[in-house]
Amino acid sequence: MKKFALASLVFCLSVGAFAQNKLFSTPDKKFTISMTGKWISADPNNAEYKKYMGAIKKNNPGMASAMRSDPGSALHLFDTGDSASDGFVDNFNLRVIPNFDLTPSMHKPILDQVKSMLTFVGPINSETVMINGAQALHYWGTINMKVDAKSSQKYDVAGFMFSNKKTGYVLTFACSNGQMKTKRAKFKAAAQSSRVR
Repeated sequence: MKKFALASLVFCLSVGAFAQNKLFSTPDKKFTISMTGKWISADPNNAEYKKYMGAIKKNNPGMASAMRSDPGSALHLFDTGDSASDGFVDNFNLRVIPNFDLTPSMHKPILDQVKSMLTFVGPINSETVMINGAQALHYWGTINMKVDAKSSQKYDVAGFMFSNKKTGYVLTFACSNGQMKTKRAKFKAAAQSSRVR
């Protein structure tokens, strides 16, 4: 009986260590999100990011160029513990839209706009989910991104859009093509952990 109890305790502790979440926030602390995995902030001043990028540049210069911090992003993250065989690294991007109030009646027109702006390959799926107490538009599909004049790369995206106090928030998760089926639940859980004050 004691052996069983000890084994159960070890299992619970190992699961707890594996499932530990890390909280990230925007510089103004108005937005926070909890991520499961080895996520880091794509901040040029972040020592962990610098170290990781140094290794990426050495092994995969093309991917390093694509992983540069995005100056237009309010929060840009990379999961350093979950890269695909094609070198694509799971990432998260937050855009904040001032003077924007999203209502459920706007979901379809916005989804149509998203379709026209991004080069989706195949169908784009959507549903309504709750984030921070608000009805959010959630969409997912595959995008074909032009890398240069001669080549392009497909990758999967999951987007979430909601508003709070007349400010819009667009959360975008991206992963290697074909992985969204297994990762969407994780991305959805992270998005629904978002809090705005």
